[in-house]
Amino acid sequence: MDGPLLSAHEGDWRDRTAIKAVVPTANHRGLFGIAVEPIPAGKLGLACLAGVCLAKVSFQEASHQFCDVTPGQISHLTSTLAGAAQILWRDAGNPAWCLIRFSPMPTSRTQWAIVQSGFVNEDATAPKSVPVRRCDWQGQNVQGEPFYVHTPICLGKATALFEGSVVGYQADADGHLMIMTNCFDDPFGTIKAWNKTAPVPQGWTELSLAAGRFLVGAEAGKPWYEPGTFGGRPLEDLGQHNHPDHNAIGAIYYQSGTNQLDRFVSPLQHVGDDLTPPWYAVRWISRTH
Repeated sequence: MDGPLLSAHEGDWRDRTAIKAVVPTANHRGLFGIAVEPIPAGKLGLACLAGVCLAKVSFQEASHQFCDVTPGQISHLTSTLAGAAQILWRDAGNPAWCLIRFSPMPTSRTQWAIVQSGFVNEDATAPKSVPVRRCDWQGQNVQGEPFYVHTPICLGKATALFEGSVVGYQADADGHLMIMTNCFDDPFGTIKAWNKTAPVPQGWTELSLAAGRFLVGAEAGKPWYEPGTFGGRPLEDLGQHNHPDHNAIGAIYYQSGTNQLDRFVSPLQHVGDDLTPPWYAVRWISRTH
C-alpha cells in the first residue's frame, strides 16, 4: 500500500476510501493488503486490509508462523519469524495457500533463541550473524530448524556469544532479526579477578605471571613499571626479612627536663612478622581469544 488514492481535497474521499497499490519494497513491510479479486492496472478492486483472509505464502522455514511482503513480488508473501500477519493454517506445498490474520500482536515483541555455534571477540563495527534455534527464556523447549540472528553494532566493544547462550531478539523495520540482549564482551588484554576454582570462562586464560602477585599501575618513564613487567619477592621471603632478628631503632623524639630532644631506642625485638595488609586471594584472568 502506498497511501490513499485521493487526497483530502479531492471530492468524497472520506466516503470512498481507495488505496494505491504498488509493487512492494522492503519499506512496505507491514503495509500490505491481499487482493480478493483480479485488479487490472489503473482500475479499482477489492482487497483485504484487516482480519482474516487467504493468501499464498512462500516458506523459508517450515516452522515459521508469521509472514510479510516479499520485496519485488506481488504473487505471494514470505514466511518470517516475526511479521505483520500470523499464519493460522497452511496447505501442502511451497508456496502454499494459507489462512492468515493481519496484525495479531506487535511484531516488536522479544522472542528467545539458543545459540548453536558461538564466537568470541569479533569486531563490533559490523553486525555478526549467528545460528540459533527457538526456545523459551530459560533455554528450554528448543524447537525448529536453525536460523540466523544478528548482533548490533557497538564501537569500541567486542561481541561474543558462546554455544548454549540464550538471547532475546526482535525484528527491525527491514525484517532483520537483531539480538536485543547483551552480547558484548571485553576486548583482548582485559584483566579481571576470578574467584572460582572452576575452569575460567570461554575466551579467557589464567594470567599465570600474576599468580601470587599484587597488580601495580603502569607509569610512563619508569621502565620497571612498564605494562607486562613484574618484580618483587615472594611473601615467604619478606616475612623473614632475610636477616637475623634485631632491636628496632625508632625515629621517636621527646623533650627532656633539660629542654633537649633525645633519641628513643626501642628495646623491643623486631622478629619479622607478616606485615601485609588484610588480603583476599583471587585468580587473575585475561581475555585472550
